[in-house]
Amino acid sequence: MSGDGMAQEFSCKDAGVPTCSFMVRDENVDELVNIVQRHASMFHNEALGKEDVLKHTKKV
Repeated sequence: MSGDGMAQEFSCKDAGVPTCSFMVRDENVDELVNIVQRHASMFHNEALGKEDVLKHTKKV
């Protein structure tokens, strides 16, 4: 297990895209950021930086 055992969660709905049901939860922040960045690029034609992802990420 990596990190402090605290999972991080990102969802498009929480980030202001109410029509997208994408959500990811991971204990590895770098992995979560990578997954969100790929999703944003493929499905929303958006290039998000790590800070963009993290400001909409919450601990769960």
